[in-house]
Amino acid sequence: MLEEVAGMFLSLFSLFWSDRPRVSFREQIDSEEGGVDDGRWQPYINEEYENFLTNEQLNSVLVNERLTDYTRLGGASSGRRSYWESSRKSLWTTLSVTFAIFPSTVFIIRFLYVDLNTTDLCLEWQYHNNTLPFSVKRLRVIGDSVEAVIINLWFPLTSVVLFGWKEFKLRFLSTFYVAFIFGGMVIIYYLFLLVFGVYDTHMYYRYPANLLFLTGIICCSIVILRNIRANRPSNYTLSYSNGRVLVLVSTQFLASSILAFTYRYSIVPFFNSIKQENYKFMVAAIAPALTIIPAVICKHIALRQSSEVVDPGRSFVLVYFIRGGVILVYRTMQADLKSIWLFIGLSLFSGFMNFLEKATY
Repeated sequence: MLEEVAGMFLSLFSLFWSDRPRVSFREQIDSEEGGVDDGRWQPYINEEYENFLTNEQLNSVLVNERLTDYTRLGGASSGRRSYWESSRKSLWTTLSVTFAIFPSTVFIIRFLYVDLNTTDLCLEWQYHNNTLPFSVKRLRVIGDSVEAVIINLWFPLTSVVLFGWKEFKLRFLSTFYVAFIFGGMVIIYYLFLLVFGVYDTHMYYRYPANLLFLTGIICCSIVILRNIRANRPSNYTLSYSNGRVLVLVSTQFLASSILAFTYRYSIVPFFNSIKQENYKFMVAAIAPALTIIPAVICKHIALRQSSEVVDPGRSFVLVYFIRGGVILVYRTMQADLKSIWLFIGLSLFSGFMNFLEKATY
């Protein structure tokens, strides 16, 4: 609900800040010009999502669907399933989904078991002021290096979903190379820390790696911008400015990264330092409020500022991560509570907020 209120004020502010024509303005011009084909009014640059159906084909499809619906309503060929057939199909679908997620569940359980006996054991060992052997530190550097490469690939992998594989392979494949370069720089930095014996000794040694990650996001955004400008059709004019395209493709990543750093270096240490359960409950309940404004901005950009670059059916990718990561941290904080009633209270609070958001949407 708070996101919708903030989004309403943001939309009202954008009406005064920008005089850009609305989507309906395009429809009016099309009706006035008699359907003249003008390349300037292409909704987005992705040719993969073009609709190649002509008006005659579209009308025939609609007519056939209507005739099929009328035939079913008339009872001549209803094709209605019986109760037992519907139950059988529903049961089969449920069992199929259950068995499909069973292997992934077993893998996650095994992964958590290994994590508890490796990473958490090392953290517990360090917590008691014990030093780790060099062989263990070397293994930790290897694990952190793999993690750094995967995290730096977050931008190009998300771009694959955002633009589609065909469009991405044709125009934006170089973002993979940029991500690997910055991931390699982070690995080199970790190796230097290991050689000089200061790896993972203080929190501020991780700041340069975080800065490299943010720089990689900005560089990947610039690569996407340059390819959009360079590969657009000759008869197509993109009305978005360079800054607007950069904001469009990078806002979610930068906002999510800043939120992650805020949680990592500020909120989570403060949460762990609290001894009273009631105060922990309050911090865990209030912390997700940090995402309200960034989530509203990302949603506003995806709904109203992306139609010429991104297919509307894929614009959800621009907002998918900023709330998912916070929910994960929220559940982690909830799991740290030792009182079952406070644990249930956070679950009820989360469910109530979700219900309130849907009811006031």
